[in-house]
Amino acid sequence: MSKQILDSLIKLHYEKVFKILYLIFQDKTIAEDACQEAFYQASKNLDSIKDISKFHSWVLTIATRKAFQMIKKKDNIVLTNRIEDEKDFSVNVEQQALTKEMQSEIQQLIKELDFIYRQVVVLRYYYDMEDKEIAMILDIPIGTVKSRLHRAKSILRDKIMANTKQVVR
Repeated sequence: MSKQILDSLIKLHYEKVFKILYLIFQDKTIAEDACQEAFYQASKNLDSIKDISKFHSWVLTIATRKAFQMIKKKDNIVLTNRIEDEKDFSVNVEQQALTKEMQSEIQQLIKELDFIYRQVVVLRYYYDMEDKEIAMILDIPIGTVKSRLHRAKSILRDKIMANTKQVVR
């Protein structure tokens, strides 16, 4: 495959893969290093991919596994609790402030989830991935993805209800 095609694939997918890794691992260094390593490996093995439309999932799988390896190697890595604001909504100022406040609260609750729940939530709701694709990327059974999503939603629902009761009192 030509260098020009590889360059366009990198330009098309690098930022999205980086953002997914950053949201899951909440560490910019891990996200950058895993991303670079994944795209390097992908460039070396590009001829092995049969369907170029699956490049994004393929490189994301490589990147996620690299990030896991990096975390296992470095016991001193502490995952920070930072998730950047994703979107600005163009509504009136008061509504926008309420929306941002709710979004911030939900992001905070997602950051507090255990890692295994946070990763499936980010892939599903931030990046609209299907269960099958999440299972492939994380190298876990599809049933595990479904149960983790169900458990994560249950945890989030309970925390939101608890927060709502505190505000009402």
